[in-house]
Amino acid sequence: YSPDDRCDFTVSEIYTPPERATIDIYTEPAVDIYNNQNNEFLGTTDNGGYLALSLFLGETTLKFVKDGYWDTLKTFTVATENNSEIYVSMTPRNAIFQVSKEFSGNIYPNSVASLSMDVIPVKTAYATKLRVSGVEVNKVYYQTQELPKTADGSYIIGDMSSPQNIVIDFKTTSSWGERAFTVELSATDIEGTAYTNLETINYNVLELPFLFETPDQWAIGSNDVTLTDMSGESYSVLMVLYDESGTEKWSSSTNLLEYCDYTFEVPIEDAGEYTLELNAKSGTVKSYYSIEIIEPVSLISDFLTASPGNVATVQFKISNPTESVKYYTAELTCPFYNETVDKTFSIAPGTVEKTVDISFEVPEGLEMEYYQLTLEVFNEGDTEPIYSGNIVLTISTSSLFLASVPGGNTTLILLAAAVLLIAGTFAALRLKK
Repeated sequence: YSPDDRCDFTVSEIYTPPERATIDIYTEPAVDIYNNQNNEFLGTTDNGGYLALSLFLGETTLKFVKDGYWDTLKTFTVATENNSEIYVSMTPRNAIFQVSKEFSGNIYPNSVASLSMDVIPVKTAYATKLRVSGVEVNKVYYQTQELPKTADGSYIIGDMSSPQNIVIDFKTTSSWGERAFTVELSATDIEGTAYTNLETINYNVLELPFLFETPDQWAIGSNDVTLTDMSGESYSVLMVLYDESGTEKWSSSTNLLEYCDYTFEVPIEDAGEYTLELNAKSGTVKSYYSIEIIEPVSLISDFLTASPGNVATVQFKISNPTESVKYYTAELTCPFYNETVDKTFSIAPGTVEKTVDISFEVPEGLEMEYYQLTLEVFNEGDTEPIYSGNIVLTISTSSLFLASVPGGNTTLILLAAAVLLIAGTFAALRLKK
């Protein structure tokens, strides 16, 4: 044809290959893998139990086969958004349950992780019990109901004839890295033969995306908690303080910028046990921290009796749970003195309830019978007291005392003085004879 001739072509796409995605498969032990729909052999995991498979997008079911083990089916959805990972633990034929397990979300230190176990009885199982070892269990759920823990540490599940789901919430370790614990399922069949499934649960505790700094010693008052981002991302952070009954006592939030820090001031008003919850990245990162506030100071008695012209003594107990020497100043405010009565002292590390005295002279000529004194105790250099309490001072007009009586219990002293007086009188009469 000539160059001027026109030639039209029609191109039609006859077939577009379906999209695929790669799935990382981990099995224990090494197994053969088949497409359950057409029984096509897809491959064998290596000695470490790993195989990467290229599969069509959408829902698929794989069959895992190994001599001496029950065949296991796994249904999941293949997507292009992320590279999925599938974990399969094969069940020996001498076990009564087939168990598949997966974790809900990422796992971080000082948190509560959730393990979901799909349990399929090979045949009807009777008197099923569950026991968890190597980790602190928070709660166990079966058929959406929380199971109580028995005296021997197990959880009673009962008879099982159909697939069931068991969820175990457990506390994670305080440090990141690979961890493991065991789950034991025991049951009998209709003939009374006993079976035990012992599942090893391997999991990885991820490093927190931020540096978390708390006070060396939590105390009543304001406590600084500093977060420093280590991930190079910006995200929201919510911090909540709960008391031991689960009541929220304080909360605060911020937007933590990449590689920046932010300091929360956590107020604690009373001694007791608390939980600090840290929630970041829209709830995908959670961590919990236990706080125990020991009452730092306690009065031995909040009543005191003294006579004018004598020395009165206020006594209190103080503890130092830290690993270093602590320095304090006690200030006693008396209505009849223009200035406070001060005492500086130190407490050795680990000291529990050391008794400290602070004394003063009761002036003559007081007009009132009762006075309220105020005791405040400060950490060295602080302007806010770690303790503040009141003492009622009773002014005694008795001349029997050469010193005051801490605690206000003068009855015993009066009786003792009377006994001494009577004994002295009898002794004098005998000498005259």
